[in-house]
Amino acid sequence: MIDTAALREKVLDLAIRGKLVPQDPNDEPASVLLERIHEQKLQMVREGKLKAKDVKDDTIIFKGDDNCYYEKFSDGTIKNIQDEIPFDLPNGWSWSRISSIGTTNIGLTYKPTEIADEGTIVLRSSNIKNGKIDLTDLVRVKTIIRENQFVEQNDIVICARNGSKALVGKCAIFNLAMSESVSFGAFMAILRTAFYDYVYYFLNTQLFRNILNSDDSKQINQLTQDMLKNTLIPFPPQNEQRKIVTALNEIMHQISSIDNNANAVEHTKEVLKSRIIELAIQGKLVPQDEKDEPANVLLERIRAERKAKLGKKYVESYIYKGDDNCYYENNVNNPVEIPFVLPKNWAFSRLADIAWLEDGVKIDGEQLPYLDAKTIRGKQTASMLSCGKVIEKGMQVILVDGENSGEVFEVPCRGYIGSTFKVLQVSYGIEKSYVKLILDFYKNLFKDNKTGSAIPHLNKKIFKSLIVAIPPVGEQKLIIEKVNLVTEILKDGV
Repeated sequence: MIDTAALREKVLDLAIRGKLVPQDPNDEPASVLLERIHEQKLQMVREGKLKAKDVKDDTIIFKGDDNCYYEKFSDGTIKNIQDEIPFDLPNGWSWSRISSIGTTNIGLTYKPTEIADEGTIVLRSSNIKNGKIDLTDLVRVKTIIRENQFVEQNDIVICARNGSKALVGKCAIFNLAMSESVSFGAFMAILRTAFYDYVYYFLNTQLFRNILNSDDSKQINQLTQDMLKNTLIPFPPQNEQRKIVTALNEIMHQISSIDNNANAVEHTKEVLKSRIIELAIQGKLVPQDEKDEPANVLLERIRAERKAKLGKKYVESYIYKGDDNCYYENNVNNPVEIPFVLPKNWAFSRLADIAWLEDGVKIDGEQLPYLDAKTIRGKQTASMLSCGKVIEKGMQVILVDGENSGEVFEVPCRGYIGSTFKVLQVSYGIEKSYVKLILDFYKNLFKDNKTGSAIPHLNKKIFKSLIVAIPPVGEQKLIIEKVNLVTEILKDGV
């Protein structure tokens, strides 16, 4: 499988280093272009189209006779900035501050009371999706908006502040034909430049991401105007910029095609896996063995064990087939709606009668990893704690809080359980991996029926009342083996 994210990163890196397209020695040097840009901005100040503050930060960056980079400021002072320069550029290219090639601005601050059904559209972070402007979810406000807080055609709209640091810096070129004015929110910024295509690609490079990530703790999760203005950008001749953008457009289109194909393949694999699990939990994946102990005998034994353990707290519940071939529950008068026809020696049960949720065992004094969802998924390194609710390697936990409530994980090591998890326990004689298959199959049911408004929770009522099909013990093991085999084939097949 091609790592398209890494491929994009590599291609963009080659582009801003002057290694994606060949240089033409006949091209006008970027230094000449930058001088002309500065003169044009000064003329706009004289014409009242720009303010003096819009050009006061313009600088000239050049290479001295000692091969070090220097920066000349508007007051004539010169500073050695060699330690800021990440790499050398090809002939004809120049380093520049973004402030020297464009203007920036932070967006509109508005009150909740100013939100209205009719009013000016205000772009927010959610309106930037996959590098494009998305107007699906719009906010409109009725308030006074300054002229510089309206978006113009080909402005680069940037997420400047967000609860997630990974989303800070995401951007899109505003190139929509609109019949009304559009503003942008206070957590957003715009960058206005004649070189928007090239600059947009630069803002998606790892070099720019490194600038964001190097920020200190006082400015966590935000891109300030000063940060944006002071960002160093490798600036090619204008003709080469056009060639770079053309090449990048084509290459990124090809990479997106790879992504689309991969997504289609992954979707197909997920559909196949879901179908395999469906066949498994309906008794259609492996052959039945008439010699196996019937599942109703197993369930009787489980009920006896639960009653002995829980005593008066135990409420006996079981599903059986009546003489009329309908299914009933011992404590329900009306027939029970069953999801499918059972194979011989299988039995129906409420999930609560074979599986339940528990907390881990609380201990103190042992240094162990803290196992939350990101850690178990392998997306971050576990922090170490010295107390908490401990769980053992191989145990199963289920998410009870969050968007993916109902998802089941196998614990990779001994550690302390995260607060969003509960331990999934199953009765003796029920394979825990078989229960996981059931929960994997019904994951969308749990996802679509979460409770709670601010923080979604697992719907425990649905969890407990879910009617599931129980095979004999031997068949449970065969089912798990077969599903694991098919899963491995699907994983390695593409």
